[in-house]
Amino acid sequence: MTLQARLATAAATLRDLSDGIDAEQLAAPTPCTEFDVRKLLDHVIWATRILTAAAAKQPLPADTDWTADLMDDQWRSRLADGLAGTAAAWDDPAAWAGTTVLGPGTELPATLVGELTFVEFVLHGWDLAKATGRTYDCSPETAAAALEVLQKLYAQTQGLSSLAFGPEIAVDSDADAFDRALGLSGRDPGWTAG
Repeated sequence: MTLQARLATAAATLRDLSDGIDAEQLAAPTPCTEFDVRKLLDHVIWATRILTAAAAKQPLPADTDWTADLMDDQWRSRLADGLAGTAAAWDDPAAWAGTTVLGPGTELPATLVGELTFVEFVLHGWDLAKATGRTYDCSPETAAAALEVLQKLYAQTQGLSSLAFGPEIAVDSDADAFDRALGLSGRDPGWTAG
């Protein structure tokens, strides 16, 4: 399976996990200490806009209101459409070529942004599952791909904090690939809401 296909699967999984969220769960904590479920979903909706534009090698409009709250009564459709659109945009081989713009003017290799998109959807899918008491189904192959991407990004950036990941959390050396990926991204694989 290609990374593009894994990205699409991670996007679909994240969408499916969001389907059953009720209003009460929006206030639940997540493994990302700066986000409750509501803020996490708002972040993901914003990410889909930014990452879809990056796949098309287009910056967002200069007048984009980066502080806008996207969690109104249309958030479910906005999230579903955004995830599907981002997956479709990164399915185009041209999206992975050359460089692209991420957010307000940061030029990066397109491959790096595509890889970030993949791990963004995998990790936030896990965050959402943990926060809402559900299971995140991650195949061993997808876990290995996420770990490989995170290790590569870690080596390229001397840690992942410059890419908005938390500090690495140590996990057992014999932990599975997904737990090692979670730890590398600053997540505690054993996190619980209570």
